[in-house]
Amino acid sequence: NSKVLDDEDINRIILLCEDKIKEASEDIIKAKFDINPKVIKGNNLGCLYCNFKDICYHKAKDNLYLEEGDNNAKLDD
Repeated sequence: NSKVLDDEDINRIILLCEDKIKEASEDIIKAKFDINPKVIKGNNLGCLYCNFKDICYHKAKDNLYLEEGDNNAKLDD
């Protein structure tokens, strides 16, 4: 049994990609770059390797907490 996408699934993916590309290009034009380092299983690896960590204004509420392999992220309150 092979998992294949039908034409409707492919069209949904294409539309989603187009929307994300438009959104990203608009954010770049507006210089909108949110600070949201990813914390996976308690480890903030995003900030560990960031070249701007010494001058960054990120706060704990900006962290995006993920479980390893998890696509559902939640913001810390």
